[in-house]
Amino acid sequence: MRSILNISIAIMLMIVLFSAAALLPAEDLIGKSADGSGNNAGSAGSRTDNINVSITYALVAILLALLQALTASPPLRWGIYLVWALLLVFLPLFWLTLPLLPIAMFDLDAKNCRRFALLLPLAAVVIMPAWAMMALAVLLTSVVVLLEWDARRLSGLERDVLGTRDRLTNEFRALQLKHKELLANAGEQDRQVRMDERMRIARDLHDVVGHHLSGALLQLEAVRVLNRDETLKPLIGDLGMTLDSGMTRIREALHDLHDEGFDLEAKIKASLGRLPNIRTRVNVRLDAPLPENVKLDIWALAQEGITNFARHSNGDALTITVLDQPAFYSVRIADNGTPPPGRRIVEGLGLSGMREICTRHLGHLTIQTERGFAVQAVLLKGEKD
Repeated sequence: MRSILNISIAIMLMIVLFSAAALLPAEDLIGKSADGSGNNAGSAGSRTDNINVSITYALVAILLALLQALTASPPLRWGIYLVWALLLVFLPLFWLTLPLLPIAMFDLDAKNCRRFALLLPLAAVVIMPAWAMMALAVLLTSVVVLLEWDARRLSGLERDVLGTRDRLTNEFRALQLKHKELLANAGEQDRQVRMDERMRIARDLHDVVGHHLSGALLQLEAVRVLNRDETLKPLIGDLGMTLDSGMTRIREALHDLHDEGFDLEAKIKASLGRLPNIRTRVNVRLDAPLPENVKLDIWALAQEGITNFARHSNGDALTITVLDQPAFYSVRIADNGTPPPGRRIVEGLGLSGMREICTRHLGHLTIQTERGFAVQAVLLKGEKD
């Protein structure tokens, strides 16, 4: 389509040249005769002949140019060039069709062909010196057409490059948004999986362990009522307290499983608040939010420490300190009780569970009995978080 449009422009230029040629006497086109003779009648007839010849040449040139523009086969194009060259040799007036040739040859998209097309008008000067001005006009016309073509082609290429850049930029931004969306969806799916698992554990604790402990408490209450042996009453009372404490722990665990973002300090203070006539102090200093599993493990350590104090200590003050150190978390549970003289500390299930938690985080548990009883738990950061 672009070739046909540019050929149309060249046709208009060529018509101007043919019109000028048709108005000239024949001897001006092919050169003066040797004797310089001529008459007006002959000149009028020559003009009529020139017009007819010009129309014929124009039609032939347009046909060749259209064939050249619409032909995709390079061999066929070179065949058309050969026909054009023969016509230029045997029909001098055919040089006026040269504005069509550079455009047709431009479609080959070969720089050498375009340069060859620009040299053709110069050949007219060598063959027919009288055509020098006409050949110069054709040459300049061809140069202008080719330069305009190159400018438009480069402008089109620039638009294509800018359009491609904008399209790729938009696609890149869309991919970035899609990536963020996928990450958000993956995080949401992971959170949902964790919540589903927590709900399943909570349901199992409530349906299985909770019901069994409730049944055991009812049975223990029946045993207490029916018991007549005074020596068994303290044992039954301790067992009842243990089962009741276990039920409390299960309720709290169920609440924590349903509430992922619980406040650690508030939970510790709430547990300490259930100890009667005890002075308590809680000191929680954290530089950043705790990972969920670390928060649960610190909460378990505090719970075990409170339980051990309630069961075994004779003190009246309990302090729980949680610190965020550069490389680890420290949990210290200390009271002012005094163990009986000569009594050796035996690790039961509570202390063993605390040590297991520390081991899971590649930390350690230290027990101190000077000036009261204290346990110091160290949990390394970055381990199992």
